[in-house]
Amino acid sequence: MTSSSFETAERIDSTDIIDDSVEAGFDDSDYYVFNLAQESTAEVTLDVSEDDADLYLYDSAQNFIALSMNGGLDSEFIVEELAAGDYYLEVEAWSGFTDYTLDLLSFSEPIIDDNDSFDTANRLDATDIISSDVEVDVDDSDYYVFNLAQESTVNVILNVDLDDADLFLYDSSQNVIASSANAGLSSESIVEELAAGDYYLEVEAWSGFTDYTLDLLSVSEEPTYDDGNNTFESAMAIEIGETKTERVSSSDPEDYYSFNLVNDTMIELNLTGIGGDADLELYDANEEYVDGSSSFDSSETIETFLASGEYFIKIDAYSGEIDYELSLASSDSPSIPDDSAGNSLDEALSIGINDTHSEGVGQDGDELDYFRFELDSLSEVTIGLSGLSADLDLELLNVEGGIISSSEKGGFQDESISALLEAGTYFIKVDPFGPAISSYELEIASETASISPEPNPFDARTGYGFLDASVAVASVLNQDPFPIVDLFGDGDEWAVNMVNAPEVWEQGYTGEGMVVAVLDTGIDRNHPDLFDNIWENSGEIPNNGEDDDGNGFVDDVYGWNFAGNKNDTSDLQGHGTHVAGTIAGRDDGVGVTGVAHNAQIMPVKVLGDDGFGTYQGIANGIVYATQNGADVINMSLGGPNPSPIIEDAIEYAVDQGVIVISAAGNEAQEEPAAPGVFADEFGVVVGSVNRSNQQSSFSNEAGEDPSMIYVTAPGEDIYSSIPGGDYDSWNGTSMATPHVAGIVTLMLEANPDLSDQEVREIISSSTTNSPTITTNSDLSGFGIQSAKSSEIAPSFEFQNDDSIPVEIPESADITDLSAVDDLVFGTSNNDTLNAADQNDPYTGNNQITFTGAGEDLVDGSIAGDGSNRNYGGSNADELFAGNNDRLFGEGGNDTLDASQGTGNNRLYGGDDNDDLIAGNDDLLTGGNGDDRLFVRQGGNNLLIGNSGADQFWIATDEIPNSPNIITDFTSGEDAIGFGSFPDLSFNDLIVNQNGENTLIGLEANNPIAELQGVQANTLTENDFVFAAQSPV
Repeated sequence: MTSSSFETAERIDSTDIIDDSVEAGFDDSDYYVFNLAQESTAEVTLDVSEDDADLYLYDSAQNFIALSMNGGLDSEFIVEELAAGDYYLEVEAWSGFTDYTLDLLSFSEPIIDDNDSFDTANRLDATDIISSDVEVDVDDSDYYVFNLAQESTVNVILNVDLDDADLFLYDSSQNVIASSANAGLSSESIVEELAAGDYYLEVEAWSGFTDYTLDLLSVSEEPTYDDGNNTFESAMAIEIGETKTERVSSSDPEDYYSFNLVNDTMIELNLTGIGGDADLELYDANEEYVDGSSSFDSSETIETFLASGEYFIKIDAYSGEIDYELSLASSDSPSIPDDSAGNSLDEALSIGINDTHSEGVGQDGDELDYFRFELDSLSEVTIGLSGLSADLDLELLNVEGGIISSSEKGGFQDESISALLEAGTYFIKVDPFGPAISSYELEIASETASISPEPNPFDARTGYGFLDASVAVASVLNQDPFPIVDLFGDGDEWAVNMVNAPEVWEQGYTGEGMVVAVLDTGIDRNHPDLFDNIWENSGEIPNNGEDDDGNGFVDDVYGWNFAGNKNDTSDLQGHGTHVAGTIAGRDDGVGVTGVAHNAQIMPVKVLGDDGFGTYQGIANGIVYATQNGADVINMSLGGPNPSPIIEDAIEYAVDQGVIVISAAGNEAQEEPAAPGVFADEFGVVVGSVNRSNQQSSFSNEAGEDPSMIYVTAPGEDIYSSIPGGDYDSWNGTSMATPHVAGIVTLMLEANPDLSDQEVREIISSSTTNSPTITTNSDLSGFGIQSAKSSEIAPSFEFQNDDSIPVEIPESADITDLSAVDDLVFGTSNNDTLNAADQNDPYTGNNQITFTGAGEDLVDGSIAGDGSNRNYGGSNADELFAGNNDRLFGEGGNDTLDASQGTGNNRLYGGDDNDDLIAGNDDLLTGGNGDDRLFVRQGGNNLLIGNSGADQFWIATDEIPNSPNIITDFTSGEDAIGFGSFPDLSFNDLIVNQNGENTLIGLEANNPIAELQGVQANTLTENDFVFAAQSPV
């Protein structure tokens, strides 16, 4: 193992190439020391092969000088002009294990400045790094000339350290080809594909004097090539057993290939490449997606069984320039048994309980398989599908063919269904996904079941269970459940029948006089099923441009739009209108009848027509609804991370007597999403069931905490209003939530004085959580679609910052936007986001974000794997980290915040005066300017101020359990601040010398800060700042 500290650093020479390895958590860092006999330019390169590692340069006193921290397998590179003396290098594992090569490529002496014209240009080689200087009116420009032996791609970078300089590229006739003229100390860069010949470079001083480094980093001796196969129509043919070699890049992002199968065949596609990441996708003859492979590795594989016919392959460049090899091979095809199963319900093959049946499906004339089985008594049934060589789905059907449950995993995964079924006839359907052909084994097992007379009142999946309106409202009145009435309406009204709302209507409770605020995408208030039930602000005079009622909102006659800060609460998306119809659609015999069909709906638009909104907007919407007379608030929206400001707003609403109903979310997680997660203390959260009272496959579950008032309601195939006077059936917990909001409205009509706690108690005791029995009754006979084959209502997610637009769409990545004030959003995959020089918000996961020159906001803190790389650009930007993220403020007075993350973030302030905020195990580097570095929680953070008068703030709520390291504190210039310890003074500090470092603490033997290279006796009271709270 190579030396693992400065003290044991291995001595290397200036031309050494070192091969070794590091591993995170085991052999985190290797250290090297080298000597320069005179002032020189040092160039150090680190190449890794398996995982990410970073490179640091320190002086002889072990003070930080420079670092290189590119992501993934990209090379790290440091070029510095150094005085004579000893220097240290650190190779640090960022994640996992990797071999590496460390190369001190060259040390070149500073050149003599006599190249002030084209005629006196200094000759450069293709890999030279030049250090020199320019000065306005003294030595305005330096010129260089270089030669290309063949067509090549040239990459030239100019770095300055004192003032602004620009970069120009000329041809041999001294005509300008390209230029780079960024402002201030920003790097200049030119990348051009050039023909063979001589070329000139000019470095021109823009203002003042500056040292600079000019680097011909790389010259690609192979021009970019492309065979033109960039669409389905131009796809290149590939045969079984053939390998294609090609390239994709940002300029040529997609390659297409086609192949034909004469027979049904098991095929294997392999994509291998170097230098970047590309994805592999398979399409059928209709250009419909069949399968894909998308990982962070440099290779992708698809193995699947395909029917005869034509297919397409798509290679999609994700990052970098990838020279790849694509191979197509066939393997032994599985043996497909003869078809004995039926291909329709009428032809279904009868099979016995506890029996296994071997079968195949997907070939011509055998697109579906159906099986039939009988149960003599209440039984717990398990159905398994195994031995797959392609993607098959499994469905359990009732006697009329309606779906009871389904299993729809991807690839070759086994499928299984478990259900408690009454005696009767049932069907099983085996359905190939796409053109899949596969053999399989179908197994059905059954055990006789009984229902416990005393079911567990709380279940980790379904919470307190299904809410019955008749039981709930009768409980409010201290009565027995109301008498059963005839089924209401036609088949589209099955959900109000299932919750027993007609029984409550029969008693005279229909929501009259109650107001329900719908916080959503707005509402089509002119919809024929809603226009009579839209709340109007009686204190506001329409369209007079004044705030007549003094509530702070002008002309808010029909609510307020917090997504657009205006009074237009119309709905173009449809989600809010659908929710409103379930709550208060009119009882007019047409369309939909709401659970509380005489209630008033208050439109509060917190999500735009594109689904975007903010935590602050949602919180403001809750406060608005509360202050303007809402009795119930419905929030059919959700996101992964709880927001304190939304929790505070909900608590405020509850304190004012408002009941808040939230959706559990559609991610099939083990606990509710936010804001439903706050139902452990306030309001009610709602999960989804189908018409057989089985929990929907997409519904988030209740979790383990019985204080979570989680109930279920119908959320599949829900028929309701949509904009334009129309109707549609949607799925989702968003559709289940308004059923419960309607029931709570009926409860409050029966007793308007109910508190939130009383509603929670009544609801938790008015539910059914006994084992679910699936029957073949008339009610379940209406039939539903599975979540896979019918539309799930949009999931309106939002981020955990109070000012960020919030939905993460499932669309493709958005890049290179150019409009003013762009809203740029990534997906859950790797995103590269770019926008114009305006004030742009960005959000995404696994993202690389390059902002423009505006005051931008970039959030990489959403749940996920992290590993974001976000660059603020010029001007004052806000960047947020989650875990394993890297934030680069660059120019402007930036705010970089990792306090809400889980650690291992690295923040770089760049130029100007920045605020950097650490969480746990983070690295903060202030850069140039007077920076403030804050520790807001935990310890073990590394704080580097760099140049300027920096402040290092310890602002934690509790004393950290490990010290925060400050590497470059300068007494008399920098300061250490304490911002969360009231009445603390200099005399309260415990300051001790520890070798060459100083330890500072508030308790004996528990230091909270370690100042490297600082003598304790040099510190004075003037080196510290004390405040009741942190300034940030």
